[in-house]
Amino acid sequence: MKRSAHPNRRSRAAVESVHARRAMKFSCAALLALLAWTTAEAQEAAHPLDALTANEFIRARLALESNGDLNASVRIPDIALSEPDKDFVRRWRAGDPFPRRAKAMLRRAGRTFEVEIDLDKKVVLRSSEAPGESLVLSESYTQANAIIMSDADARDAFSAREISAKDVFCVPLTSSSSAAGPNRHRVMRVSCYLRPTSSNHFAQPIDGLVFVIDFDAEALLEIVEFADPPVAT
Repeated sequence: MKRSAHPNRRSRAAVESVHARRAMKFSCAALLALLAWTTAEAQEAAHPLDALTANEFIRARLALESNGDLNASVRIPDIALSEPDKDFVRRWRAGDPFPRRAKAMLRRAGRTFEVEIDLDKKVVLRSSEAPGESLVLSESYTQANAIIMSDADARDAFSAREISAKDVFCVPLTSSSSAAGPNRHRVMRVSCYLRPTSSNHFAQPIDGLVFVIDFDAEALLEIVEFADPPVAT
């Protein structure tokens, strides 16, 4: 792991804060999707563009299991409606039948796959490796905090700012296959914040400090430090 300095701390801090807010929005969206999945009774879709119902999430999972796409290590960062052709939607009238398909993103063995599913037949139609990286996983938040808090250099960086590690929480930002990670490892930049005392979780960012983490190797690659600004109050 290496530590480096960066002169343009203000613009970078602003960017990190924006990404953190987006990460929180994604976390809320994931929670809503989970609640929909666990709804006992769900309405069937009434329109070709209706969002997936709870029953359709279950059908998608059954199709993935039947196709051998799921095991204990596979993650599903995203699953959503695969929209039908626009011309079909324009011609469609209430009462007409319509196909239902889903598109899923899978994270498996360090690689990202896109899968299309026929929800009516509960079968996988297409599966292919996708370029780039998947969305940030909810478990990455716990993983990031565990990696940072267990690193002596990271704790020293907090101490140098007169901040106790127990008062800090950290948020992984957009993922990428970075040159910093060997063999296309999943690498993310992680910003940290003081634990909230109000409803705004991101009110007190720790500016001037960013951690670069290889999540596949579960290793802290780099601590990037800018000039040391005060924590917002």
